[in-house]
Amino acid sequence: MTRRIIIAISFFFMAQAQTFAKIDYLINKLMDNISPSDTVRGVVVASPSKHNPNYYYHWVRDAALVMDVVNSLYNREQDPIKKEIYKNTLMDFTRFSKSNQEVETLAGLGEPKYYVDGRAYLEPWGRPQNDGPALRAITLIKFANTLLDNGEVELVKSLLYNSSIPATSVIKRDLEYVSHHWSEDSFDYWEEVRGYHFHTSLAQRRAMKMGAKLAYRLEDYRAAAWYFTNAKAMEQMIDSHWDGNIIRASRNISNKPSGLDVATILGVLHSSGDDNFYNYTNERVLATSVEIKKVFKEIYTINSNEKYGVAIGRYPEDTYDGLRTDSLGNPWFLATLGYAQYYTEVKKEFLRKGSIEITEVSEPFFIDLLGENVSTQVSTVSLASDNGQSIIKALDREISAFYKRVEHHRSRNGNISEQMNRENGYMQGARDLTWSYASYISALLAK
Repeated sequence: MTRRIIIAISFFFMAQAQTFAKIDYLINKLMDNISPSDTVRGVVVASPSKHNPNYYYHWVRDAALVMDVVNSLYNREQDPIKKEIYKNTLMDFTRFSKSNQEVETLAGLGEPKYYVDGRAYLEPWGRPQNDGPALRAITLIKFANTLLDNGEVELVKSLLYNSSIPATSVIKRDLEYVSHHWSEDSFDYWEEVRGYHFHTSLAQRRAMKMGAKLAYRLEDYRAAAWYFTNAKAMEQMIDSHWDGNIIRASRNISNKPSGLDVATILGVLHSSGDDNFYNYTNERVLATSVEIKKVFKEIYTINSNEKYGVAIGRYPEDTYDGLRTDSLGNPWFLATLGYAQYYTEVKKEFLRKGSIEITEVSEPFFIDLLGENVSTQVSTVSLASDNGQSIIKALDREISAFYKRVEHHRSRNGNISEQMNRENGYMQGARDLTWSYASYISALLAK
């Protein structure tokens, strides 16, 4: 074995060890925010911050996304002790979610958040938020399928899904809510505007598709047919977000004229299924992703430093700075990490297919990757070609750059807040945002 090969192998294992250490730290920070000592078991606090801002609540959306990561960790874990911890965490979350569903709220299952003792939040807020039940159903269906694969049928039927109507089990309740409310308007990811949202509809469709399969698996055939029918009916509504150039994040709203919102890309990450419907390399998704990236590269001062990847925010018209709503919005860690994961998933999908389709719609994505002087004309590009290899290498550079951006702005001890200041890059907003840690773990697990 030559010295060069030995050095290369050594660097590979060093990089692997560093990645594992990083994931362990992120997992510990994530788990610190699940069932803290002063909460009911199963609570996922959005952040430990209780003042300026106060995020010490259980948000249905955030919790579902965080527990989806826990579910991934549970499925991957080989150590039996750690695996049991993850399973018990998911069980606690399931029971707490069921108790949320049984509490009287102002928006039914569309209620966005709860106090950490399980009480309903009854103050004015942006409600309903109908992506929450869909995302929670997606997470718990994954958990239920794992339990079924392990032969724990009775546990699933007693706690997660049974066929009774009115629904009494946690997944069934969420699926019934989604199936009867998906055509209604609701508030977006950011709890600011009421309308019809691409990310909400995509999550609802995936919940229906997954719910249909679970119902069929558990011989609830009429429900399976009902959920599948609803999933199909949603597709026209989802398609209506395409305006010919981008996927407009929301419809029937009076602000956010750009139509650009990272929620579109996050929605694909959270809710893209296995049937190629708005998947990662869909031409419309690719075209929208690059327009979002371009606008943030232009408006944030810190993006002038090209040593690091583009810091991504929520949407260009954002006025929330982590404390005030009449200020200037900033890049968010979870949005930037979402782009790291998105580009990773794009690369993986190209590799699976063995070729890259460049269309008139998606061409701007490839021009952004390779530059104006590189051939990106409409074509099918083989991965074995020079152009194909150039695209894969460019994706690798982008992925690495997004991580460098995040690492540059998080604290020396590794903590991650909600935002990074658009001018100087210092962290601000809620400290140790749970969704930030979940996004980082999710991105690394996708590699």
